[in-house]
Amino acid sequence: KTVVSSSHTMDDEEAKEQAKERIINEAKHCYKHQVCINVGSEKWARILVNSISVDKEVNPCNFQREIVQQNKTIIVKFAASQWKWLRVGIQSFYDNIELCLQTIQAFENYQTE
Repeated sequence: KTVVSSSHTMDDEEAKEQAKERIINEAKHCYKHQVCINVGSEKWARILVNSISVDKEVNPCNFQREIVQQNKTIIVKFAASQWKWLRVGIQSFYDNIELCLQTIQAFENYQTE
């Protein structure tokens, strides 16, 4: 029982530390932007989210991105410590999403003979 109680306290402490870190990061990332993209297909949205989510941020201390799929829509939240990081991160996202959409379209329209 003591071990369970002790590990439970550890989990609470861990949760408090994570919440504290999240608050610090939110304060540090004061430049924010949100984009909603309706891609017309739930399947395409799922493929896009899975493809883009694999890429990790080069500098997570200065730029963070959260991607969520809701049916045919992709919601992306960007947060950065400086406006230039926000601009570069959003541009990189759009470049990646364009490439992924072109790839999806090429394979969706591909037919075997």
